[in-house]
Amino acid sequence: MVRPKNHNDANGYYELFGVNPWADKEQIKEAYRRLVRDSHPDVGGDPDLFRLHNQIFKVLMDDLERAIYDSTPEDGSIYLGGVEVENVLRTMPKVEWETFLDSKKIKKTGGYSYFGYKKNSRLAQKWYSVLIPVYQVIGMPGTVRLSLEEVERPEWRKYPKQEPLLVIPIEIEPNYFTAFFIVLTLLASEYGSD
Repeated sequence: MVRPKNHNDANGYYELFGVNPWADKEQIKEAYRRLVRDSHPDVGGDPDLFRLHNQIFKVLMDDLERAIYDSTPEDGSIYLGGVEVENVLRTMPKVEWETFLDSKKIKKTGGYSYFGYKKNSRLAQKWYSVLIPVYQVIGMPGTVRLSLEEVERPEWRKYPKQEPLLVIPIEIEPNYFTAFFIVLTLLASEYGSD
């Protein structure tokens, strides 16, 4: 028998489903059906648990997402999927789109500032929606300042008496995975890998 690849069950998804990390899609489907039989709200189940089962099922059935989950480093890192993002967002104050545009509201909320051309404002909104939770999870204090520009790679620009300005290449699509990678890479380059 060929020994299966050693997968990391960073968030306990496989354990919760009661399958091995190398389980095939049919085994995952079977486990999912068994779980939702009890957790489905229509049969008196827990809606939060039902939502959790659905989100995990989506990750494990999507080849790309599952590969990302399986490759989560075994150093205590967690995979930041829909379940985890939802939990982070629940603990945060709601950030409205107008907050990014109204300087008076920026001052009241502790603020999020945006630098760039007006045509990039929608893209900036998407970046803020992923960067703010990333900053919170990592524990970075202060304001998230963002500039979308035609640069080769992400960088921080430092100005005296201001928060660092995070500069992101305009062509990069915003998502949580990329936001974590950018912020952690810049932190590592600034403070070393320790």
